[in-house]
Amino acid sequence: AVLRLRTAEVAQVAVTDGTIAAAGADRLQVTVSAGSANAARSTLTVGRTALGAADTTLVSVTVRDADGNVLAGATAASFVASASIGTLGAWSCSAGTCSAVYTATAMGTASIAATVGGSSVGGSPASVTVSPGAPAQLAIGTSAATAASGAAFGTQPVIEVRDAAGYRTSSTIAVTLTASSGGTIVGTATVNAVNGYATFSGVGLSGLAGTYTLSYGAAGLTSVTQPITLTAGSAARFEVTGSASQ
Repeated sequence: AVLRLRTAEVAQVAVTDGTIAAAGADRLQVTVSAGSANAARSTLTVGRTALGAADTTLVSVTVRDADGNVLAGATAASFVASASIGTLGAWSCSAGTCSAVYTATAMGTASIAATVGGSSVGGSPASVTVSPGAPAQLAIGTSAATAASGAAFGTQPVIEVRDAAGYRTSSTIAVTLTASSGGTIVGTATVNAVNGYATFSGVGLSGLAGTYTLSYGAAGLTSVTQPITLTAGSAARFEVTGSASQ
């Protein structure tokens, strides 16, 4: 007969016909160790599956044999792990479970996977959704340019609404354009962002020729500025000075 022990442990084995109880001295002590790593019984777990920009979560791989016994001596070499749109830190292993920190580096859906012997472990791949954080600041996507007094800018400004980490949000907040002393905004100075973009149209600056500062602001957000050089506009009138002579 073949006796198979499936649980990693120190087992006591005795043979009896069922009518005679085996005494302690009649028992055989057997140490049962875990077998080889098995992909189907090993598992991948992810702490959080919804992250913000630059957020982190703990990723763990537990390595088991075909009978589900944990391989206590498992190391990072026992499996192969990968992650998209982010990075995995160094692995730390203890009692058959190896853990590493995943850091999101871009927006989208990250895929975190682990394999043993070329086959995916249980729970792999795991999906992690990375989304922007709350609106925190404005940034210039396209600077206003080509400014003649009283006329619309030749290049209209586009402002992005970003989170604290610098990723564009889907905010619809109102963004307002103002000018430094001596300059007056012409056209519609306030626009609502669409999917995080505040796109101005037909806006310009009026004032004496010179250099001005344009400021873009929104309630509760860090504003952003840009310099712009204003040139004289088209002639609106002619003025003759002096006295006429014959």
